[in-house]
Amino acid sequence: MAYLSLAERPSSLIPMTTRLRTSVLINNYNNGPYLDHCLSSVFAQEIQPDEVIVYDDGSTDESLQVLANYGSKINLIARSHRFGTSIENQAVAIETAFRSSTGEIIFLLDGDDAFLPGKIAAYVAAFLNVPSAVMVQAPLEKIDERGRRIGIEYEPARHQSDYLEHIYAENE
Repeated sequence: MAYLSLAERPSSLIPMTTRLRTSVLINNYNNGPYLDHCLSSVFAQEIQPDEVIVYDDGSTDESLQVLANYGSKINLIARSHRFGTSIENQAVAIETAFRSSTGEIIFLLDGDDAFLPGKIAAYVAAFLNVPSAVMVQAPLEKIDERGRRIGIEYEPARHQSDYLEHIYAENE
């Protein structure tokens, strides 16, 4: 089992010769001001995802109106807001969207985040080049409310070659 960390867009990866089915799962709660940028970044990818599933956790802002503009381009799962912690609600959103997904590669995206150009192609190539990979992780690039880049957040704990070994070492 392999885990890959992509610190930068991997230009050294072998070009794809096989197509893997991709799903983008977006969890959203009151991220209306960011959703157009988020979804535009997904649909601007050189390799289009096979499906985009958006789980909306009962947003009370303009989120549902923004999402309605995407029509059949997205699969919208709109639910009533859960009154758990934000982590619990996010976990329910991801699990519910995951159960509806059909991708061989699953991308997680928050409604207030965006993909960099070439992300889907880079990750698909990484999985094709390392068939034993089960996960690919890259640093988080922070953006402001206008989508301008404001810096990279790199957490070493998220970029391990063996997650199980790391978890056991950290929790002895």
